[in-house]
Amino acid sequence: MNETIVWIPAAERLPDAETNVLCFDQESMGVMEGFLDGEHEDGTPLWRDVTAVALGCVTHWAEMPLGPLDEVDGD
Repeated sequence: MNETIVWIPAAERLPDAETNVLCFDQESMGVMEGFLDGEHEDGTPLWRDVTAVALGCVTHWAEMPLGPLDEVDGD
């Protein structure tokens, strides 16, 4: 089963708060699982990784992929 990951610019649209998504963090140049956790005092979005560490500069995010469901089901 193939899945397509669609990257959404954070400047255009944000995910629902506290919903885990894939995040691209420009500071670390890495992709990680994270979530939107409100706003900084200056009004910019506050992103955190799954261990609750604040991320530096998330520019894009994507819905979490479903994963290998067929393989888990034994097909």
